[in-house]
Amino acid sequence: MCPQAGVNSEAGAAAAIATHAALATVHQDAPALILTHKGDASAHHARYTDAEAAAVADALIATHAAIHVGLPAIDRAQHLAGYWTYLSQDNPATLSGTVIRVEIWAHEALTEMRVGIFYLVSETTYKCRDSVFIGDVAAGSKQVFSGLSLDVQIGDIIGYYFAEGEIDYDATGYAGQYEVEGDHAHTNDEATYDDIPGAGASLYGTSE
Repeated sequence: MCPQAGVNSEAGAAAAIATHAALATVHQDAPALILTHKGDASAHHARYTDAEAAAVADALIATHAAIHVGLPAIDRAQHLAGYWTYLSQDNPATLSGTVIRVEIWAHEALTEMRVGIFYLVSETTYKCRDSVFIGDVAAGSKQVFSGLSLDVQIGDIIGYYFAEGEIDYDATGYAGQYEVEGDHAHTNDEATYDDIPGAGASLYGTSE
């Protein structure tokens, strides 16, 4: 530790400490000075009530929060064929807003791909809140589709339909998927689905 300027011996250091401790505006007066500063409305810091501070914090959190639905679009061990509508039970929306980007990983090129946002009607009956037509999806890597607009409410899940090809999926390890034969991924479509426990596919949506 470098010595304080002007202090060149133990005796000098002791004298400096004693002088510092005796100053009227140092340690013993600190609590009073803090209270004075806190009560000064013109001080450099903004003064908030607890409710105001909480509101500011909530606004900042909402600004930086994002919607995430579905599972990461990665290369998976198995592959799922088309001509069925599938809903992902993993990662329901925790915020309301708009999904603007979708990511997909296909094992074989997909045709007539459609992605939708679904909400529970009763038991395993779901209705499509909003959907977008993607079309063809190339195989063998993560494909990203931006500039979309899919309305999402808290608790909604993401789903999809394609006519031909295969999407990457795992048969176990996840919350599961719902399935029903045919294309039910258009806005306002409603259908009753069968449960596929543990399954999860490479389809992901986000508001970022």
